[in-house]
Amino acid sequence: MKRGLLLASAVLTLALGAVPADAAALPAETPTLCAQVEVEQTVRRFLAAFNRGQALVLEAVWAREPDFQWYSTGGPGLRMRESAMHRPSLVAYFVRRHRRGERLRLLSLQVNGNTEAARPYGNFEYRLTRSAGDLRATVYNGKGALHCYASRPDHLIVWSMAEAATD
Repeated sequence: MKRGLLLASAVLTLALGAVPADAAALPAETPTLCAQVEVEQTVRRFLAAFNRGQALVLEAVWAREPDFQWYSTGGPGLRMRESAMHRPSLVAYFVRRHRRGERLRLLSLQVNGNTEAARPYGNFEYRLTRSAGDLRATVYNGKGALHCYASRPDHLIVWSMAEAATD
């Protein structure tokens, strides 16, 4: 009975996109090449969690160090250089920006294939509208990357966005 409850709890945790308490005990898995649908789902999962202020899902959708590379954006909520590469502050940053009313609305997403390496990753570009209490609705362009896995949730490793140039 107890084993069944533990299994059901683990399945529910994974289905909700949260990180199990014993995630560090899970064996390491090498990333696989990303399919377009995996990239799309992961980007949409991140944006939905960001807009809802779901800290546990945000924690789960982003890779841990050393795979995490950076999350960067200009102001308001400037996150550049060393701060962009600081994984321990990432979810707290998202929570602060959510409290400022920040929302990210995806306008377009282009999947750009994979970089084949010892730890392959998928590449993408996006266009979105970023708005907040301290930012009028503004179009941003960006690029990102993620690791995809065969038997566990995929993780974002890079997100960079900047205000789109006006014509």
